[in-house]
Amino acid sequence: MNIKFQQGWKRVLLFLLPFLVTLVFFQLIGSLLSNSLAPPIAINNIKEFIISLTTLAGIVLLLWLFMKFIDKEAFISLGLFFHRKKKDLFLGILLGFIMVGVGFGLLVLLEEIAIAEINFDAEELLFSALLFTCVAFFEELVFRGYVLRNLMFSYHRYLALFLSAVLFAVMHGMNPNLNYISLLNLFLAGILLGISYTHTRNLWFPIGLHFGLNFFQTHFGFNVSGRDQYSVFEFTILEKNFLNGGEFGFEGSLFLVYIQILLIVGIEFYFSAREEKFLRKLSEKL
Repeated sequence: MNIKFQQGWKRVLLFLLPFLVTLVFFQLIGSLLSNSLAPPIAINNIKEFIISLTTLAGIVLLLWLFMKFIDKEAFISLGLFFHRKKKDLFLGILLGFIMVGVGFGLLVLLEEIAIAEINFDAEELLFSALLFTCVAFFEELVFRGYVLRNLMFSYHRYLALFLSAVLFAVMHGMNPNLNYISLLNLFLAGILLGISYTHTRNLWFPIGLHFGLNFFQTHFGFNVSGRDQYSVFEFTILEKNFLNGGEFGFEGSLFLVYIQILLIVGIEFYFSAREEKFLRKLSEKL
């Protein structure tokens, strides 16, 4: 095997420290910019968007440097080829909506949550969409585009997927209100977001799914990874428990554990079939 491929795990280890330093540095810059550019009465999502955009810019710069000088490949090789991938992007967003919508509906039916009000604010909604677009790109470029991609050079793709999902969960370990159910859901999210990448080496489906999960969780009224944001729907939790996710949000719910496991199996079958069909057509042409 080519030495370059054998050393994928070494590139991941080399990447981690610069990644953490870049993350902290650009989040600090983003915080300073948000305080100076956004007026004191500005909506919260403007400030969060400025921080996320600054962080994304720093991470993209770091990834470009690594791809150019360490991996020696084009930046787009992370999985950003968009030709014929529009369907995957929108499929991911739709799937995120269905996941959160089903969970929300079940919790309302079981009287675990009660809708309190609907609060529509177009400006907040716009900046919320921009914020979660930045988050989806940032995390997918890092955890699937660079980490999973390189681990797949060194290990079987399912072992690489497992390791990248563990890292994804660990990197969210400082989120507020974390517990073992939410940690399990973060690990399963790493599997869910990465399973298609192991077949396609393309990021547009996981970017869409990641955006959809975060955006619709927020606007159905849930906290996202323990953090409260502006929501279209506001609800009250009648009793905080592992069914409704409590303060951590839907990612702390047992419902999401079951939903994610079912979807991991379904996505694996779907993209496996697509991969086999592609390889069959390719062999016929040859």
